[in-house]
Amino acid sequence: MLPRAILFLVALLLPALAHSEPAWLVRAWQSDDGLPNNDVTCLAQAPDGAMLFATRGGLARFDGWRFRDVPVNVSGHGGSGVNAVLPARDGTRWLVARAVVVRQHPGQPDQVMEMPVLDVGGSRETAFFEDTHGVVWLCYEGGRFHRIEKGHIEQVPVAPGLAPTFASCATLDARGDVWASGPRVLARWREGRFEKVATLPNDRSALCSATTGGLWIGAGKKLLHYTETGGVAEAGELTATPAGARITTLREDRHGRLWLGTFGGGLWLRTPDGFQPVPLPNADVWWLEEDREGNIWAATAGGGACRIRPRVLTTFDEPGGPHDEAARALCTDARGDLWVATQNARLFVRRDGAWRLLAPGSDWPGAKAVRVTAGLNGNVWIANGDGNLVRWDGNAFEPLPLPPDKAKPSIFALLEASDGELWVARGFNVWRGRPGNWRDIPMPAESGAAQVLVQDTQGHIWAGTVGGFLLREENGRFVRVAEEELGPACNGIRALLVAPDGALLIGTQGTGIARWSGGHCRLITRDQGLPHNVISQLAFDTQGRLWAGSDAGIFMAPLDQLVAVAEGRAPTLQVTVFGRSEGVSGLQANASFPGTLRDAEGRLWFATRNGIVIADPGVVGGNRVPPPVAIETMRVNGALMPPTAEIGPGVRQLEFELSAFSFTAPENVRLFHRLDGLDTDWVATPPQRTADYAHLPPGDYTLRVRAENNDGIPSEHEARLAFAVRPFLWQTAWFRYGLAAAALGAAAFLAHLAAERRSQRQAEALRREAAIERERARIARDMHDQLGTSLTRISLLSDLAQSENHSRHLPQLVATAHEAVTALDEIVWAVNPRHDTLASLLEYLGQQTSETLQAAGIRCRLEFPDHPAPRALSADFRHHLFLIVREAVNNAVKHARATEVRLTVEPHPAGLHLMIADDGRGFDQNGTIGNGLANLRERTTDLGGTCQITSTPGSGTTLALRLPWPPEHPQPPL
Repeated sequence: MLPRAILFLVALLLPALAHSEPAWLVRAWQSDDGLPNNDVTCLAQAPDGAMLFATRGGLARFDGWRFRDVPVNVSGHGGSGVNAVLPARDGTRWLVARAVVVRQHPGQPDQVMEMPVLDVGGSRETAFFEDTHGVVWLCYEGGRFHRIEKGHIEQVPVAPGLAPTFASCATLDARGDVWASGPRVLARWREGRFEKVATLPNDRSALCSATTGGLWIGAGKKLLHYTETGGVAEAGELTATPAGARITTLREDRHGRLWLGTFGGGLWLRTPDGFQPVPLPNADVWWLEEDREGNIWAATAGGGACRIRPRVLTTFDEPGGPHDEAARALCTDARGDLWVATQNARLFVRRDGAWRLLAPGSDWPGAKAVRVTAGLNGNVWIANGDGNLVRWDGNAFEPLPLPPDKAKPSIFALLEASDGELWVARGFNVWRGRPGNWRDIPMPAESGAAQVLVQDTQGHIWAGTVGGFLLREENGRFVRVAEEELGPACNGIRALLVAPDGALLIGTQGTGIARWSGGHCRLITRDQGLPHNVISQLAFDTQGRLWAGSDAGIFMAPLDQLVAVAEGRAPTLQVTVFGRSEGVSGLQANASFPGTLRDAEGRLWFATRNGIVIADPGVVGGNRVPPPVAIETMRVNGALMPPTAEIGPGVRQLEFELSAFSFTAPENVRLFHRLDGLDTDWVATPPQRTADYAHLPPGDYTLRVRAENNDGIPSEHEARLAFAVRPFLWQTAWFRYGLAAAALGAAAFLAHLAAERRSQRQAEALRREAAIERERARIARDMHDQLGTSLTRISLLSDLAQSENHSRHLPQLVATAHEAVTALDEIVWAVNPRHDTLASLLEYLGQQTSETLQAAGIRCRLEFPDHPAPRALSADFRHHLFLIVREAVNNAVKHARATEVRLTVEPHPAGLHLMIADDGRGFDQNGTIGNGLANLRERTTDLGGTCQITSTPGSGTTLALRLPWPPEHPQPPL
């Protein structure tokens, strides 16, 4: 393998010695970019514009920006690789995966078709196409050749004398006829079978149709051309390829250029002078395809999918020229000769296509060339390093001294005006005149040295300074203009260019491009679409488009768009940036004057920090294909969903992935989206090609997408997706209307109630007085019955204490008094109608429980609802429940040895749930239960509830109660 690789590299490099950089730009997409596998066996363009790549790792769909895997259902046949892909005219996608053919059609399950059994070895696919009748043809290099029609697959029939497995490739010619070739055979499909037409060399071959008629045939390393009248004729041979290399695939593009892919020899282009190599990442090329924009695509065995198109930018590499140095200034004179003054102060000239370095002192009378500018009548002005001038008049050099200056300042700019006078920016002065007759033109203070000079269509001389001053000569002196617009943010003026409409375009250091017209100055910056705000060079191509050199590379913008932005008629302009996308990275323009030239072929030369770069404007603007667009995916709240008519409710985040199928310069494609129902105007889609929306309210929406390709051609059709965001119940219109109607009904009802209450107020007052009397009577009975025993006992104990004159009865007397007070408090609370609520019950339970536990030194935790619903409770219910809780708390105090007791109350629709839990010593539930727990269960049963006691020794005790609510209007207890 090593000798083959070395020979291949030598074969590629030898033809490139005269021109080391090819005119073709190759961009490879590989697994690092999202391709499933770098071994690409076939590629094709889908009807919607996407590129389809068949790889050993599966099928991928590509929009120029991102890859998406295409699922293929070939279960039972093993492996995920796809060998070939064919988009048919009816929307069907045909795939070849191992020994099966898969038919995919939208809305239908995948159909898997077994291939006929043949006694041939495995080999790669060489042809996969659809003829004019809708018949699909699939050919393998090893002789397998199938015809698929109406769901039936068969090995192609052949005429007698022709081997059934003769073919190694096939193609469709310009007339729609199907041809096949193999070792020693060229055959054509006639009347349902293949018949031999001509004899070929004994090699596996490749075929493609020729636009001028006939067929191109690759056999081994030889290129053949077949026509019906001339037969087979040799058209060339790839002699520079390594031994063992052979032609594997052919493709003639729309311009009539023939591309040849080889095994072991890479990619080649047939030219009038022979064959030109086009370097690829891999030397094995399996398939070639041309997309709708004219780009050539190559499927390689390990190098990924490669796109080939003409270069816009090339780095200067002409023999004998200044290709190793940055240029300070460059120009072309009236005779078409090119002049370059380099950063190292060397002077080069190209005459009659040959470059020459002019030696100081012998070839020209100067020591160092720091500037060079073309003038009138064939003059070329050269600024010497000592601050003087040298003129070339087309025949000889002539030194022309400027007024003497002991400091010998440098010359920054030269300009020969239309009247023949020469303007020279030297140091902090600008001199005007002719040799021997110079005048100093005063400049404003603090302006800095002038570094660019230009004359406008009205004859005015303009200067741009290092300090950012824009100056115009008036009455023998320079005056500052546009001071406010070119303020402190402008750190220097690097380029001046007069537009065809007479406006002055200004390249600045820090404020982008300024346009001076009609006494007004307008700025165009990164906010309006420029790639950078430092602009060092400006030039027009032959089509009137503006080109610029910036700190972010070279870019082009249509002049009409720039004027529209400057005049406020458009918000942004479309800028096409060249550099990394052209395989030339790190292009930072050199701050030099003049830093650009346009040669006789219309190419633009730019001085950059890395050398001279040449742009071919003829390549730009050729993409007239409108880019198709698509809405690829839809994510709702982060979840991937198929595009659907309804989503929601509750759309917090909505994201769409968008595509524009343009491959010439995908990085310069611009997408726009608009969500009708929310957006009022089109929105520029961010570089990641997603449209994001947050907290979308309910309603009907339509997402619209359009794009412009790298040359500004817009999409013919928008992509649209209509959908609705469903509302929550409370967001629906009928809910609002119902709520309004309910509010009106409630208002009417309340008015009716108010009227009734006014009529019933007097009767209610009488009933209240009667109820008060009855309540007073009941309280008196309760106090008599419940406090009688306690008061009688207090009286007896007092008499005993007096008669016996002894204090042993006093503690009993005090305890009995306390019991009486507590009983009285309970009676008052139980009978007071104001406490017939759940809230009052909870308040009293919490107070009594916390006081009891606090007195015993036990921590109390109450877990009550913050805002209990209003609910009436009978006195009997409250009284029994209070006694249950008190009994449970007293048990915890007396017997549990607890450090914490938790009382939890949870109201439920059907009743009240309570839990009383302590962290005490617990008890064995299998043992004898005391009277206290029995009383708890009895009282719970009286209230119609259940009581569950859970306890284990050492783990505390939990009492869980479930009590139904009492009737809403209970009878008072007797």
